[in-house]
Amino acid sequence: FPSTEMPDEVIPLAKYMEVEGKMLQSGLMRQTFRVDTTASATNAENTSEGLLLNHISDPDGVLGDSTGNCLWPATPFLLDYLNAQIPGELHDTSITTDNKIKVLELGSGTGLLGLAIAANWMNNNGDSSSPQELGVTNNNTPQQQSQCSDCICMDITLTDRADMMTLLNENVVANGWQRVAHCPSNNTSNYNRPTASCGVGRIVMDVFEVTWGSNGREHLMPKAPFDLIVGCEIVYEETPIKALLSLLTGICSTQTKVIFGGQDRPEVQDLIELAPAYGFQYEESQRIPTPTNATDDVLIYVLQKTG
Repeated sequence: FPSTEMPDEVIPLAKYMEVEGKMLQSGLMRQTFRVDTTASATNAENTSEGLLLNHISDPDGVLGDSTGNCLWPATPFLLDYLNAQIPGELHDTSITTDNKIKVLELGSGTGLLGLAIAANWMNNNGDSSSPQELGVTNNNTPQQQSQCSDCICMDITLTDRADMMTLLNENVVANGWQRVAHCPSNNTSNYNRPTASCGVGRIVMDVFEVTWGSNGREHLMPKAPFDLIVGCEIVYEETPIKALLSLLTGICSTQTKVIFGGQDRPEVQDLIELAPAYGFQYEESQRIPTPTNATDDVLIYVLQKTG
């Protein structure tokens, strides 16, 4: 697998579809994206500000044929929405008694969405360290460690199917997260992040294999309810919508924010129609005209548990 050495070119996220990136000898692609936190992500190319995120994808299916191997057109638009809406709201909205803000990404793929949420949170709470500033070396070991007893802890969980675990974990490590435990038998990995202001263990990340209809729920239930649940392009032709809604029913409270984004496919309408039967109300937040290389508008929508 590749080291975390940064490529020469930094790609504004909204332009990723126009850039080939850097192919590695392993057949994977490595890019570095700038996720803007001061203006619209669609205008990120006009500013030098923002968070740098390493991204490793598998466009040729070296690790297997999966829809999660690459980014989809809705990704920069959902990130733009989350960057604008989430940091301030999360700061005071922990719905559990342990003062731990808990975020879950479903269908993480390469994990860029969840990694960006974590990076944006750290940036808004006193740390803007990029992977190279953390001293990430070729053996993927962060060098810098410090402590901070006043930081609000964030617990972020990335999930996907078994065939995505290798690529998902590789992306987490490439962005300065240090693995502290791994259990191959059930595809679980645990990480923490040494940062400039939030000491080791104050911000933690888990990677779990979760199949909505069957495997992996046992990893999520001890953490429930979550403060924020997100997913990008997880509702499409092969999505088991009833299984997804059933899972959400068990891990949400009435205060949980569920925010999904993706192209407005017929399956999204199926989700909307079924949601009330599972105790959720639907709200459309944004509709973005068809981006390049996409056939449908991008829709960002919120599900809220009613009781």
